Amino acid sequence: AAGQVLRMTGSVIDVTERRNAQDDLRANRETLELAIAASNAGFFTREFDPERISWSSRLKEIMGLPENYDVDPGFFLERVHRDDKQRFMEQIAVARSHNAPVDIELRAQHASGKFVWLNIRWVEQADQSGKPVREIGFIRDITTEKTAAAALEASEIKFRDLIEGSIQGVVIHHKYKPLFCNEAYAHMLGYETVDEVMALPSLTVHLQPEARGNAEEFWNSVIAGDMDGQTVRRPVVDRMNRKRWFDVIGRRIKWDGQDAWQMSVMDVTHVVTALRSLRESEERFRALIEHSKDIVALRTLEGVSTYVSPASLRVTGYTQEEAKDTSVSEYVHPDDLATVVERSKALIQNPHADYPPLQFRLRKKDGGYIWLESEVSLVPAPGNEGGLRVLSISRDITERVERESELKEINERLQQQTVKLMLLTQQLELERENATRAYAAKSQFLAMMSHELRTPMTGILGVADLLTNSGLEDSQRNLLGTLTRSAYTLLDLLNDLLDFAKIESGQVELDNVDFSIHQIIEDVRALFTPVAAKRGNALKFDIDNSVDLVYFGDAKRYRQIVVNLIGNANKFTENGSISIGVAARRGEDGRFELETRVTDTGIGIAKKNQERLFQPFVQEDISTSRRFGGTGLGLAICKSLSEMMGGRIWVESALGQGSTFAFTVSVEAGNAEKLSVVPDGMRRTPTSLTDLPVLERSLHILVAEDNDTTRMLISAMLDKMGHHVTTADHGADAVSLVIGPSAQQFDIILMDMQM
Repeated sequence: AAGQVLRMTGSVIDVTERRNAQDDLRANRETLELAIAASNAGFFTREFDPERISWSSRLKEIMGLPENYDVDPGFFLERVHRDDKQRFMEQIAVARSHNAPVDIELRAQHASGKFVWLNIRWVEQADQSGKPVREIGFIRDITTEKTAAAALEASEIKFRDLIEGSIQGVVIHHKYKPLFCNEAYAHMLGYETVDEVMALPSLTVHLQPEARGNAEEFWNSVIAGDMDGQTVRRPVVDRMNRKRWFDVIGRRIKWDGQDAWQMSVMDVTHVVTALRSLRESEERFRALIEHSKDIVALRTLEGVSTYVSPASLRVTGYTQEEAKDTSVSEYVHPDDLATVVERSKALIQNPHADYPPLQFRLRKKDGGYIWLESEVSLVPAPGNEGGLRVLSISRDITERVERESELKEINERLQQQTVKLMLLTQQLELERENATRAYAAKSQFLAMMSHELRTPMTGILGVADLLTNSGLEDSQRNLLGTLTRSAYTLLDLLNDLLDFAKIESGQVELDNVDFSIHQIIEDVRALFTPVAAKRGNALKFDIDNSVDLVYFGDAKRYRQIVVNLIGNANKFTENGSISIGVAARRGEDGRFELETRVTDTGIGIAKKNQERLFQPFVQEDISTSRRFGGTGLGLAICKSLSEMMGGRIWVESALGQGSTFAFTVSVEAGNAEKLSVVPDGMRRTPTSLTDLPVLERSLHILVAEDNDTTRMLISAMLDKMGHHVTTADHGADAVSLVIGPSAQQFDIILMDMQM
């Protein structure tokens, strides 16, 4: 009770077998650890009841953990790469269902944060009921192996892409039987696919005859190793039988245990062709230089000649041998030497500048001097000499310099004359302006006088018409008829003068309307049929089917030309015929060209006089004017009008054989719906009071006219027609009669526009 030991009681158990087993287990464990260490793997164990896990030092090292790190059961699963986790869990499930070990490669996160590739193998131990009690596994770092495998695969892909995608051909053959080739080689031979080349019994079918003959000898050299690394240029024929040139470099290899020749092939056909062209070009260039009249020379930067073309002998008298190895400064005129030296220095300092040709004097072999013009540039030295050379192309310009000197003297004289001409030109310009003003004044005066002369002439004709119906005796009537005809002739002359004056002063403007060619021709037929019949002439009209019904143009001016030409034809034809023809041609711009021809059987026109016919105041000769009358303005007016309408006029005639006058005008397609009754002036003017129409009812008409004679005539005409007429001799009076306090209602107002 006091704690003092009284006795000891115990039992003795024989544990020899257990200790031997523990020693064996320890030895086995040490052996296992050595084996694991030799495989560079780490191992782990996991107990399920109670749950605990143990990692070897190597495994902690693989995962970057310190030796004393306490690993919990969920540590490893948390670090499996998310792309591999699903596959990892599925394989664990499959292994458990089949009681099989797990063997998988996956990525896990190292303690440094990077991912490493691991190979994991483990097994589960179960109790008699099949319940897992323990896991034992090995983990090996295979990152280096994976990286190497990936690099090897990438290298293989690159190599395959390099071969397949190379622009150079690659082919392997055994005694010319193809064993391998890429697409580039197949395409070089003109094939679409590699299989077509591989199906060939021998590549010699593509060798040209000169290469095919030594094919066996070449193969023997290959087997002997003599051709390794050597480049050979071989002529071949492609699938389309076109001659090609291949550069081939190869080496002897083993392919499936047999000797083979591996070739890298490049198509150099374009190079061979270019070299041939270059060689031909060099030959042509050499021939060009050798036969050129210009001196071609190469010099060092110090000016010493290394080459001079044969032209030197002809131009300077020095042979190529005499000119070579000499300095150009030995021959340049002393006064020009500084210019030549300065150009050389400038060229060396700035070879890319744009320099004008250099002109200087050079001493010939006979002692005289000539002028040379040189184009100078820097070029690489030929061959293997290295450095730069001065290339000059020089030509003899002595004659040109002498001519330029003469021209300079002439130019100085011309400049003096130019000053005189400028003064003269100023004087002429002043005179031209004075002449222009005088011409304009003349045209204006002529237009005014023609108008003023026509006004009393109209009065004469009107009074003559009134007297015709006043009960005259026969003798009086004959005299009055002569007076009327003379007045009408004078009126025609005045009308021509007025038209010509308007044209000359630029006062004529075209009045375009829709008109019918057929209607105009019918009016002309009605006008000229009785006139022509008096001279025994027959009128013939022919309108071509090409002529449309309606055109758009100046119908009045067109009719004026036709009337003038028919009037001339009738004047110069007696007891004959006059033919009028009209045709149309459509142009590319959609407009129409109307061609009208007036042909007569009259006296004709001499060839020498035809060119002058269309000039103002010109007739064939003086006798024509005396015999037939006229001013010679009609054709000039026709020419001006036809040209204003975009056409022309010409004559075809022979003396005594009649004449054909033809003219063209340019018109547009017309609109039939807009075609009105014949425009004013297109129908003939009544020639007497008996021709005046009588309307169905009487009109109240105001006549405003300051000329007493004209006012009296108009009033008498209108009164004859049955109308009531009121007159005014002043513009203000006329206005007052219309809108003044005592204004009247008028149906028509006739006004003198010049009043």
